[in-house]
Amino acid sequence: MTAFRLTRLKPANSRYQVLLLALLFLTPAGISLFARQSGERAAPAAKAAGAAAASDERLLPIGKKLFVDRCASCHNERGDKPLASGLPLNQRKLDNSVVERAARGRLKSNTAEQQRAVALYIESLLPK
Repeated sequence: MTAFRLTRLKPANSRYQVLLLALLFLTPAGISLFARQSGERAAPAAKAAGAAAASDERLLPIGKKLFVDRCASCHNERGDKPLASGLPLNQRKLDNSVVERAARGRLKSNTAEQQRAVALYIESLLPK
């Protein structure tokens, strides 16, 4: 076990041990071990991203309905109505945090999920 402790080795020996470890990871066994460990760490993140995307897809129609009911009188359904304060909504380059903050402020009486749904719909209108 002391062969893998790099902190307690003399500087001359540590170079050789680093080289030995590098060679170990470059062998097929080392590569497969590293790939398996990386895959195990990446799998939960991929599942979480997939779940978030599915949740966003579910919220998008809800957000559209709320936007049409509450916001379309000023912005139109697609956010393309020019406003006195500047460009139409769908031409503004707004950060997601700005959109979410505005949705929370305008829809205070709605649930957090409904506010998120409207923010997602507005984000879908914005230029990429």
